[in-house]
Amino acid sequence: MIAPLRNAEIARVEIRFDGCGDSGAVEECVFSDAGGASVPCPEVTIACAGEGDDQSLNSALEQLTYLALERHHPGWEINDGACGELFIDVATPSFVLDCQLRYTATDDHSTGL
Repeated sequence: MIAPLRNAEIARVEIRFDGCGDSGAVEECVFSDAGGASVPCPEVTIACAGEGDDQSLNSALEQLTYLALERHHPGWEINDGACGELFIDVATPSFVLDCQLRYTATDDHSTGL
């Protein structure tokens, strides 16, 4: 997955996701070059090992995001849910998953009078 990004001179990928109420989705994939300018996703196909079907680079990146979320934050789409980004630094290559977990809290007080 890194090679097609390098070949297209993409330096960074930011994949944004949001989930709550028992559903969630990848909202946006943003690709940028070394200067930080936004560039389009390369139109390439990725071979999926063991899957039998190839998929677009954009679809493969979305699938990677869902797999990372399920591994590190299972249930990210349940109740109040979570949102965040998966960052890919193509040069390194490194992957960072930033996830903001949302929750409802209560602060109960009882006062005897």
